[in-house]
Amino acid sequence: MRRLFLACATLGLAAFAVASPAQASGYHLIRWSSGYCQVWDEFWPAPGWPTDYSIISGRLFTWDEALATKARLIAEQRCRPE
Repeated sequence: MRRLFLACATLGLAAFAVASPAQASGYHLIRWSSGYCQVWDEFWPAPGWPTDYSIISGRLFTWDEALATKARLIAEQRCRPE
């Protein structure tokens, strides 16, 4: 009986893992009220603290793309440099 339960539990977990869509993490740029911009990883689901920021970019798929976008916004003086 125990083996049957373990087999069913294992199959159930495997089916759940296959049915769950894989979520790729992405990035956003946020700008704090001070003007400083930061790359925000979507993997971290909690909002930033303190909450005096705004999201200033769409979803960026790679870290390199996020850093390049941040550098461009700094060059355009839309963000303060570090």
